[in-house]
Amino acid sequence: MYAIKENIEKEAKSLWQGKGVDMELVQKSIVSATQMIVKQCETGFGDGIEFPIQYVIEATNHFEEAIRKRDDYLLADCLYYEWREIIIVYLELVEELEKNV
Repeated sequence: MYAIKENIEKEAKSLWQGKGVDMELVQKSIVSATQMIVKQCETGFGDGIEFPIQYVIEATNHFEEAIRKRDDYLLADCLYYEWREIIIVYLELVEELEKNV
């Protein structure tokens, strides 16, 4: 998941700079992150901790909208401010759970 976060950051910065990105790689990163989060949510985080899955749904909708509009800046914002933050929260939860095991 750390590699996905780094890739999302890199691609967002490229978009802000007006450079092209590998959209297939970006989409694969989003799909991979979503699958990992959903899998963890299905098995549970434990101790009554629930991941805010609604944010993932909203970020997915924003991602699809940015692609549909072909808006690189909107896509960059979505990647950096939504997906990056979702992954950070996910990683923090996983790290906390690993400490308690």
